[in-house]
Amino acid sequence: MKKSIITAALVAISFTGAFATDNVENAKDAAVAVQASARPNVYNLVYKSAEVGVVTVIIRNQDDQVVMEDRIKNVKGFVRPYNFDGMPAGNYSVTITDASGKTNLAVAYNNTVVNAVRKAEVTALENNKYQLRLIGNNADEVSVNIYDRNNELIHTEVFTQKGSFTRVYNMGKLAASDLTFEVIAAGAIVNRVQL
Repeated sequence: MKKSIITAALVAISFTGAFATDNVENAKDAAVAVQASARPNVYNLVYKSAEVGVVTVIIRNQDDQVVMEDRIKNVKGFVRPYNFDGMPAGNYSVTITDASGKTNLAVAYNNTVVNAVRKAEVTALENNKYQLRLIGNNADEVSVNIYDRNNELIHTEVFTQKGSFTRVYNMGKLAASDLTFEVIAAGAIVNRVQL
């Protein structure tokens, strides 16, 4: 794998993280990418290679100290989650090494939005009603999107009220089932619940 720096901007649920990446189109043997996860503070490292081998992932902080290390054996490809929860804000580097060489990713991690929403829960009630509970909301806006089983958006709502609150959705008039509730605050998914 040729050395390359990869750039992608990602926002997590409770922090804003920017991953710098460059297209790895020039890398003939392997491709590496970082994708946002629906889980708070978690990013997925996606690795694909033409050959089976050992892959080492090392994450270092801005002081060049190793904060995470991972060794994946006998793989051609994988998707591996990495959780930045509790990490201090700063610049991080991610180095992926395989038999072909190294790929470097730069991460600018800013956890200033950690408390945008402390908790978002959705509970199914009787008669096609659903209760949303938002706890510790400090975000200027909270969006709630509701999707049907075909992932079609059937309802969206924006709240500008801060603090904790509860909202009940009556979905009895819609012939929808297998609903997914998505709560977004500070530009990131706080929770995505399928009921």
